[in-house]
Amino acid sequence: MTRGLTTWMVLVANAALAQTLVPFSDQTAGVAGRVLGDPAIVTTPGAEAVVGTDTMVGGAWAWYLPLDGGVPAQTLNLGAAGPPRGADFRRFAALGDYTVVPAAVSGRILAFHPDAGADGGPLLYDTSDPGFVFSVPTSVALADKVQVDAANQPTMFITDNGLRIQVFSLQVDAQGRFGGVVGPTINLMYTAEGLVSDDRKAVLYAAAPTGGLFAIDENTYAVSPLDTNTTSGGNLQGQPAGLAFYPLSDGGGLLLAAVPARDSVAVYAVTSNTTASFVGRFGVGFPGATSPVVRSSHFIDVTPYPMPGFPRGLLVIADPLAANGANYKLVGWQDVASLVGLPVEVASFDGGAPPSDAGVQDGGVDGGTTDGGLSDGGAGGGGGGSHLGPGTPGEDPVPPKCGCAGGSATILFPGVLLLLALFPRRRRTT
Repeated sequence: MTRGLTTWMVLVANAALAQTLVPFSDQTAGVAGRVLGDPAIVTTPGAEAVVGTDTMVGGAWAWYLPLDGGVPAQTLNLGAAGPPRGADFRRFAALGDYTVVPAAVSGRILAFHPDAGADGGPLLYDTSDPGFVFSVPTSVALADKVQVDAANQPTMFITDNGLRIQVFSLQVDAQGRFGGVVGPTINLMYTAEGLVSDDRKAVLYAAAPTGGLFAIDENTYAVSPLDTNTTSGGNLQGQPAGLAFYPLSDGGGLLLAAVPARDSVAVYAVTSNTTASFVGRFGVGFPGATSPVVRSSHFIDVTPYPMPGFPRGLLVIADPLAANGANYKLVGWQDVASLVGLPVEVASFDGGAPPSDAGVQDGGVDGGTTDGGLSDGGAGGGGGGSHLGPGTPGEDPVPPKCGCAGGSATILFPGVLLLLALFPRRRRTT
């Protein structure tokens, strides 16, 4: 092997190891002594929120947007359901808008409606249906317009601490109570920590820490591996945890996987139901920083819908090690797109996927604009939006608003530069 070939291999490895830093724009109030679970972004107009859960002591909260310097969130009434693992939200075409929280101890499934009352989210239904009681649920994903049974009901997928994913067909009865019918069981052969659905293609994505990333056909339940290399030499560079999905108007999308051991989020371009290509990775930190401030995060969520303060979409990532207690960091999708080289497509509120003419691909095509492509009333540029609170004392300070034209930092993992120096590229002689 020549030194030139060795250098080329190092450069390829370096490209896989490089990590872009994206600045966060806001954060929820810290919750001391708690372990935050998988967040859900509620996109209901007028009730936009980040819903978070505590997986250790128990509890669930809704932080309404725009945040106001750490104003306390609305507490969701879990009753005696036990610590929840996470949450998911869907704007069901037939049922309406719901946030669903599975409780880890009792196995009960709790459903909340954003418009159910003046406080924005009282308990709507705490099911005691024996069919819904599930052994230690670990993750939940909601899906719409998916044929699970003859009634073609909206669907809920729940994993437990075993190797299965349970399917439920959902409905709301005449009294407005949330319920459903137990469906088939999907045998993944791994314990999944993250689930997310692409409703348009009826594909469920699963992240198994010891198995990698998988795609599951929601009609046939066939399982296809996407990336099963969880070693440090693969694209994931570690065990994946939470998942999020960003739909694109061409029918594809971006699959985001949190990799806590690398303090990063790995991004894959989904081109078909069973194919995903690695695009890159990013961490979340302060503008101009050289290392992530969000470390060991297991959970993320993303939406292409415009949110208060985030007109180009929103990414939410759990920060388990925040200075004043675990919290969620809020990142404008425009900032992620412009720094990582990804598209921006703002979804409409018609209940469907982003319209074909809504994609302003200024993150991955022309490098972005200082105001994120939208006017924000003179409040300044960037996908972070117009609200920037000072942060609660003792928490990570909220960074100044970032247009992110030059705020990225690429981390080269140890040894790469040394290898390049030892094996310089040399012209081949004949």
